[in-house]
Amino acid sequence: MSTEVQEMPEQGEIVLATVTKVMDHGAYVTLDEYDNLQGFLHISEIAPGWIRSVNRFVKDGEKKVLLVK
Repeated sequence: MSTEVQEMPEQGEIVLATVTKVMDHGAYVTLDEYDNLQGFLHISEIAPGWIRSVNRFVKDGEKKVLLVK
């Protein structure tokens, strides 16, 4: 098992992320295990179906386990 940090996560990988900014159309996150690499979580990936408010599902500073697509 290697403790070396990769530059980018691979497709299908599960990662730990911290929500840094919540917007109407999704949320910006940093990937904790990838030297705080920034990513975007689109509203369509946050919850199934139509969402009135992204803030009901994610909040600034919250940790999330995400699947890289």
